[in-house]
Amino acid sequence: MNLGRIRRRETAHAPAFPMSSDSPLGRCPTCGTAISSGRTLVEYERANGDRRRFADCPECGEVVTPE
Repeated sequence: MNLGRIRRRETAHAPAFPMSSDSPLGRCPTCGTAISSGRTLVEYERANGDRRRFADCPECGEVVTPE
């Protein structure tokens, strides 16, 4: 499985995907709670250019891909 380049999120530099800490990422696919970008755990770009982001849901505690 090739995940492409994984980028660490660093606060001293601009993030790989520009955002503010309160901008919405989407909703938890498990419970429907809104997830803000400040909940982002991992974000990366695959070799084919697709970008993925995983965040923790503040309501159910699951690590999810916001929809």
